[in-house]
Amino acid sequence: MRPEFLLAIAFAVSVVIVGSSYLGLMSPAAPATARLSLGECITDSDCVPKECCHPSTCVLKTVKQECGLVACTMECRPGTMDCGHGYCTCVNGECQAVMDW
Repeated sequence: MRPEFLLAIAFAVSVVIVGSSYLGLMSPAAPATARLSLGECITDSDCVPKECCHPSTCVLKTVKQECGLVACTMECRPGTMDCGHGYCTCVNGECQAVMDW
């Protein structure tokens, strides 16, 4: 077979695979990397606090902003995950914050 023909077949197959995932046809048992690339968490460990300081929401760790040079106060602010008063969890493919105050 000619290389151009093989390339066309490979492209067509990739369009079908990617298109089906965006149409919601991808099964829940799809590979974790595919689901993460669509913005869905699989386990709680996929989620991290969104804000660098006094976090109150969670996001996928793959889109978390860099906080290395951010200076935060050491206070325990109510309504945040400060001082161990909350954690991130994955619920139905979305990262959510759970706080106990």
